[in-house]
Amino acid sequence: MSNRIKLPKDLVRELAYGDDVDGWMFVQREVIDTWRHGNIYELVIQAPPGRNYHSALYAYTFREQQNGEWSEFDDEGGEIELYRVKPVVKTVIHYVPAREG
Repeated sequence: MSNRIKLPKDLVRELAYGDDVDGWMFVQREVIDTWRHGNIYELVIQAPPGRNYHSALYAYTFREQQNGEWSEFDDEGGEIELYRVKPVVKTVIHYVPAREG
């Protein structure tokens, strides 16, 4: 199984908006960084069961433009390359005010 796949740009665009399409499932869209004009997102989707992808998870990173649009999806047609990911459990430490006494 390949660690990278190419999907039609319009399919990835619909998934980025949170829609499930043709068996592909939206998993999450998370802000992972910022840049001068907006946020940088990571989109995670799950492949349909029963295809060559074996329900694997794939991700794509894209930037938000100054006007709030996602320019990677502006051009019609074409393909977008996604890379395979896997879930990893992480422990996060939060600090809260200490109680006196």
